[in-house]
Amino acid sequence: MQLLSSISLTSSGRRRQRRAISGSAWWVHLFGAIALVAGLFLPLTTLGQAMALPVDSPVAQRLQTADDTVPAAPVQVAAIGDFQTAQGCAAFDPYCQTTQLVNNDGIWTGVFAVSPVAYS
Repeated sequence: MQLLSSISLTSSGRRRQRRAISGSAWWVHLFGAIALVAGLFLPLTTLGQAMALPVDSPVAQRLQTADDTVPAAPVQVAAIGDFQTAQGCAAFDPYCQTTQLVNNDGIWTGVFAVSPVAYS
């Protein structure tokens, strides 16, 4: 394998040597450039998407078995915490009637009188 070379003069009078690559090196570079360009567009194809998310992967199985229904709106919501002891209930009791919230068009609100101590 032999590299071809040529010598040319630049505008400043300096000698500049240019080397041409061999035929096989040219093909290797061309193949590499095509592979890079194809790799840019591969995620946009169905083959690229299939390679990114194989059918036997746990994520794909979870996506295929996912239930797309919206859960029903809650009927009752309570504010829970150890502040409930000041309200006369057990701490973290979701059924305490004094800490139940009121539904105002999908926004649950409540006002509670609590003493200024440290609660978690």
